[in-house]
Amino acid sequence: MLPAPLRTASALLLLVPHCAAQMARSGWEAVAPIHSQARVNDSRSHGVLGDRLLSLREAILLTNRDLDENSLSQEELAQLAGFGGDIAWADIDASVVSTLTMERDLPVIVDTNHGFKISGSGGVVTIELGDTRGIVADSDFVDFANLRLRGGEYGIQLTQRDTLFGTLVENVEFVGQGVGGMRVAFRGNGGNGRLQLSGCTFRDLARGLVLDDSDPGRSNQIELLSDTQFLGCAHGVDAVFGPGGFATIYGERLAMLQVGSGLAIDRVGSGPGRQLTVELRHVRVDAGSGTALRFAGDAMARSIALIEASEFSAPGGLAMDLGGPGQRLELEFRDGRLEGAASFGFDSTGSVTLSNDHVRSGSSLAFHGDLGGPARIESCVLEGTRVVGGLGAAPLTIEETRLVGGSVVGAAPPGTGSVDLRACHRAGTSLGIGTTESNPRATAHLGTFEATPLQPRPGQVLNLTVDLPAGLSGVVLFAPWVEFPRVLPDGSKLYGDPRVLLQLGTPLRNGQSLRIPLPNDPALSGLDLFFHLAVLPDPGVNAPMRSLPPGRRVKID
Repeated sequence: MLPAPLRTASALLLLVPHCAAQMARSGWEAVAPIHSQARVNDSRSHGVLGDRLLSLREAILLTNRDLDENSLSQEELAQLAGFGGDIAWADIDASVVSTLTMERDLPVIVDTNHGFKISGSGGVVTIELGDTRGIVADSDFVDFANLRLRGGEYGIQLTQRDTLFGTLVENVEFVGQGVGGMRVAFRGNGGNGRLQLSGCTFRDLARGLVLDDSDPGRSNQIELLSDTQFLGCAHGVDAVFGPGGFATIYGERLAMLQVGSGLAIDRVGSGPGRQLTVELRHVRVDAGSGTALRFAGDAMARSIALIEASEFSAPGGLAMDLGGPGQRLELEFRDGRLEGAASFGFDSTGSVTLSNDHVRSGSSLAFHGDLGGPARIESCVLEGTRVVGGLGAAPLTIEETRLVGGSVVGAAPPGTGSVDLRACHRAGTSLGIGTTESNPRATAHLGTFEATPLQPRPGQVLNLTVDLPAGLSGVVLFAPWVEFPRVLPDGSKLYGDPRVLLQLGTPLRNGQSLRIPLPNDPALSGLDLFFHLAVLPDPGVNAPMRSLPPGRRVKID
């Protein structure tokens, strides 16, 4: 049974107090600096040493220890606060300096034990980078927050070597850069690196985030979190990894919309490969005719991908391009949506599983696996999809899946390397060579669910639509989004908070819709919700006792 309480209501406002408190806890909060703080009150990047204003250049020179406090005027010295003989924080008060203009290149921020942070307070501060190289740091401990970086070669160029703390970039917008928004180079054999982006926006750039992790033997952690967005970029994230060591990319509430390439992970160098783990949850990528997700594999190192409640769309290109023949790919893609072509390659030690996914019309799935490497499609809905399995003599099993239109073809004769359909329902789906079928279902048993728009504003109407075969009905459930889903006894997952799970309206059938007029109340803005459809069969209908087709995360703007 689903967790209580379930209440029939269209009372979205009941969630406001809970969600508002949740947002307040997770929002950015300024904290007192551990060391001294420089309050930048000069709208010019360099200013004049000894005048009445403290500039960003002077703050950087102070933290680098290239400028002594005794060289400052009394007015400049009055802008320093805190304790300790170092400057760990350059704070720009937006009410004093709303826009800071770069006059020429700033000094490079160097590595120090106390670290350094550049941030706006009381609002977002715009830094006009002009034709400079941007903000450059060669530091293992440097942070940025509440900034709008406009222009420049890059917004931020960062080099990390061996760090415990790394870099946090929080609520920073990159726009108008000539080469890319942010470039991070992880340098030094065997070092450790960490990069965290939270609530950042990369807008209309040739490249959003460029990651160079090509040096051997490194262990790095990259986190793209909390509504970080890549909007209209030719390349969203380009990441290159060298041999040896370990690396992790974690993405949560990440959106890449109208991009040519979404998340691209490549490998360089020779010798033992680097073990790479990619964990994505609540990620949306819309790549049009480009590639939404590319994850290059390796013949000597594991490539692990756990992807949940995410959507990859490239109707004219590649929605997914993961691994390759003879490469060690381990993939689990569940509770998601896919539109476009997808290719999965893996060796005998790898595996590929698509579970409870909705693959949309016009898509294609190709499985290239060495003998012994299993591939599975289970409890999915495939609409107008061409499936090619058995490539490389590895078997593909399609189980408890609903196939509407499209085709299934095996690349080898029945047996080894074939495609085996078990307990599936086919409607207008052709089977080609190298396929076998057992215990076919006489009636369709799975449905789909949609919510539009995904980012409504207060006062708009939220439309919830179902597509259910005869004999099935579904109730819409919703709750605040949670980072880690709750696993139910049957293995399905709830992505909303089960403590406050609510029901909307009465059961829906066939292609019915539910219209939810959102109150025109600013208090709703920022609510982060997840909508599920709980599908139940009528008595005597051969279908799962309960199913949860891929749900939808809806955030109210």
